Amino acid sequence: MSAAAPTISRHQFQSLIIERAWKNPEFKREFTANPKATIEKYTGQKLPDNLNVAVHQEDANTMHITIPLAPKNMAELSDTDLETVAGGTEINPYQIGTAIPNQFQNPLQRAGW
Repeated sequence: MSAAAPTISRHQFQSLIIERAWKNPEFKREFTANPKATIEKYTGQKLPDNLNVAVHQEDANTMHITIPLAPKNMAELSDTDLETVAGGTEINPYQIGTAIPNQFQNPLQRAGW
């Protein structure tokens, strides 16, 4: 039995995409035109049909803030747990819209990420 690949947080995954977009204008064009297809292409994995991926580009006069869906067990979370969630959720296939499904457990090893 092989060990499971490590998961990365949503924040880490987004950071990878941002860094690649800053360094590669063609990737940025591709990603902004069709983010879902681009993620599928570079990770080699199919995203769920009901998952929507939206891209917002900031400019010098605009700041975007995303407020993720609150965790279902928020009333049970400690202050430490809440800080962890605020820093980025772990990739989980059941948090559609708030995270990338867990089949993208190690995108660092795929397609030059």
